[in-house]
Amino acid sequence: LDGLRRLRENGHFTTPETMIEALEEWRTTTSPMAAMLEECTDHDEDGEVDQTELFDVWNAWSAERGMRTISKGLFRERVKANAPHAWTDVYEKGGHVFKVYRGLKLKKWAAKEYLGKVD
Repeated sequence: LDGLRRLRENGHFTTPETMIEALEEWRTTTSPMAAMLEECTDHDEDGEVDQTELFDVWNAWSAERGMRTISKGLFRERVKANAPHAWTDVYEKGGHVFKVYRGLKLKKWAAKEYLGKVD
């Protein structure tokens, strides 16, 4: 009865930490794109990352793991499938056209490691 009371108070079942870890391992094993996005980017509504830079990060990240490259078109599809909160945008600033993913922010360590960017 104590368990039923907790369920009613919480409104949902408690997910054990071991289940959360197992689900995450399954997701990253079955979807390398999801793993790369989780490892190298943050969900940030105000953030943006250049499309070509994220593709370059993917290529470097996947090469480290012995994976084959994919086309830019397939890459865009997989980003959309694995980061539904992100969307593509194109804008012009200072005479330059920028193609970005909005809603994602590249982690500083990933920009440094895979793109050679320093703060």
